[in-house]
Amino acid sequence: MSEADSKIWQHAIYAVDDPEALLRVAKNKGKEANVYLQYIIDHYDELPQTMVFLHSHRDGYPKAWHTEFSDHSNVRTIRMLRADVVQRNGYVNLRCNPRPGCPDEIRPSRGPNEQKRLPEEAFPDAWKAFFGDTDVPEVIATPCCAQFAVSKEQVLQRPLGSYVRYHKWLMETDLPDDVSGRVMEYMWHIIFGKDPVHCPDMHQCYEDLYGTFRTAKAPAHKTMNGNTFETPGLKSMLAADSLSLVNVIDQLRSQGASHYVSLPQLIVLCTRFATELVLRRTREVHIGVSIVPSHDRTKEQCEQLGKFKELLQTFDDLPKLIDKAKEAMGLTTATSAFSNDVLRVEISGPGRPHLTIVDLPGLIHSENKLQTASDVELVQSMIRSYMAHKRTVILAVVSAKNDYANQIVLKLAKEADPKGLRALDIITKPDTLPEGSDSEDAFISLAKNEDVEFRLGWHVLKNRNYEMRYCSLVERDEAEAHKVLLNQISTELPELVREIEQSIAECREELERLGDRRGTCEEQRHFLLNVSQAFQSLVKAAISGTYKDSFFGDPRTEDVFVKRFRAVTQKLNLAFAEHMRLYGSHRKIVTTNADDPCVDHNGRTQDNNADHREQVTRADFINEIKELLERTRGRELPGMYNPMIIGDIFLDQSRPWKKIVQQHLSAVHESAGIREQNLETEVTRKLQNLFNAKDVSTLEDLHVKKLKVSSLVEALARRNEADMDKYACSEILD
Repeated sequence: MSEADSKIWQHAIYAVDDPEALLRVAKNKGKEANVYLQYIIDHYDELPQTMVFLHSHRDGYPKAWHTEFSDHSNVRTIRMLRADVVQRNGYVNLRCNPRPGCPDEIRPSRGPNEQKRLPEEAFPDAWKAFFGDTDVPEVIATPCCAQFAVSKEQVLQRPLGSYVRYHKWLMETDLPDDVSGRVMEYMWHIIFGKDPVHCPDMHQCYEDLYGTFRTAKAPAHKTMNGNTFETPGLKSMLAADSLSLVNVIDQLRSQGASHYVSLPQLIVLCTRFATELVLRRTREVHIGVSIVPSHDRTKEQCEQLGKFKELLQTFDDLPKLIDKAKEAMGLTTATSAFSNDVLRVEISGPGRPHLTIVDLPGLIHSENKLQTASDVELVQSMIRSYMAHKRTVILAVVSAKNDYANQIVLKLAKEADPKGLRALDIITKPDTLPEGSDSEDAFISLAKNEDVEFRLGWHVLKNRNYEMRYCSLVERDEAEAHKVLLNQISTELPELVREIEQSIAECREELERLGDRRGTCEEQRHFLLNVSQAFQSLVKAAISGTYKDSFFGDPRTEDVFVKRFRAVTQKLNLAFAEHMRLYGSHRKIVTTNADDPCVDHNGRTQDNNADHREQVTRADFINEIKELLERTRGRELPGMYNPMIIGDIFLDQSRPWKKIVQQHLSAVHESAGIREQNLETEVTRKLQNLFNAKDVSTLEDLHVKKLKVSSLVEALARRNEADMDKYACSEILD
């Protein structure tokens, strides 16, 4: 291998005749199976993720005859091997060609004792040594010749002791090396989890393991009657330069993408019903013909047409099947001329590309005895529906026997494809044009893409005349079919990728909006718990003044500031304190006449126009106090005063407090209500996401409780009113 290969793959080369070798076996016995088992035993606890077991020869014929590809190179085999397939399958045989080995190489109970049958006779005892008393299979088969790849996970499916037991049997058996090695050759796939008969389809094997089809030396596909069912045009769809693009479309089809985006296909405008030629890649060769009833058929008619299922042996039988289909659809001269039913011809096999070609009825320009106005409308409606698929290649057929300006097919093609990007137009019967005539010049101009332009251009199709009956157009047909499909895929693939990526992005966005799955009651409770905890956290943060959550936003905007409940409350408290300081007394005590701007008892000048309290001068207020002292005298000594008079004066001066406090609480409650609305909106949004509700009517049962401020003030007042009896008792004790 090259230096680059050696960096990718680690080597473990065992020697049988070099005692100084780092890796060696105890004795030369059992052929390659000895080395394979010894490696697994030596490295069981540190196996690499992917292992390839090979014979010692590198390449060349005949010593490496069983190695794949024309150069019989193990190096090439390893370079092309797809490790992801090995990981997915656990075990793969590196040989795809089923011969020798399949379909029934080993039959333990077969035949007399012959030298070439010794492995079969030895198999029952070997099976018992390997797998105990389990039943010996009647047939064991797999492609020869003990070169395979296996994953670490698959090797570890069996304990180390099993591999030690297999190796011990190989070292102690009395069987000749050729026989014991042969037994092991047909044991490996069973040891690594495959069925006793493990014979994958050859073409699928090449595609899966090496990403290619092997055309050289591959047997031709046969139909059910033994005739080759191939045409050069179909083979051209698998040309080397287009295969990768075609495979991309194949993979998209296999993933179901054609249900969501339009994938490339060919449609031909030429029959009295639509005919779909469907090519599909499968492991088995199958050619089936069926009828797909139209939507306007009755239930009984659909059931009857659904019974039409035929097997096609060769293309030569197709005309007969079409006649039978016409009869089944009721297309006779006495009834309908056209049908909305679809004749479906499905050709499947390992070498088929995924492609759909639709042959539509020819356009009718006017009605006649056999073709009614409804037939004209039916055909045009059918053609328009197929043309509307934006990734179909339209094969529009124009006959040179009539003026192309009068042929409606060009109008329909332009309507479906205004830019002329996907219509491949065909002129037929050019030999009917009079030589040198104006009509010939017109069709020549048309063929040159000068008059009616299409990106794919115009093509002239002329049937071979008698003199040219032996001239083949196979090469031209191959190139034409290949080029058209390749260009169409190359053009549409970038847009197709963009659409798929957009669909994936939209799908991911929808999944994110859905959030975590809530399929069970427990998951729904968990979701609601998270919502309630988030709500509780927002309330706690607003009350404590921790505004880190994005819910609180930028405080510079008023609609966001009202969410910060503690800040709003603090602002209202400061305003309340200032209002209480300025307007908290029942009467305003001034030093001059109440009619003039004055200075209050704290020395601050105030404007009487902004204050609606009753004003009294300091002298008058002192006189009122003296008079009140006289009227409240008790058992005090002369010169003393009744201390209860202070409470009376305080109660009189604090009469505005209740109203001010109520106003303050109302303001705080109003701010809390605004914030409650914001929180309610936030919770409603989360609940809408939970229940997938599009409007609030779904949540109309939300309960909002109103707070009565006056009751709260009275409760606070009662709780803070002075207990005079308790006060008097404490004075006595002091």
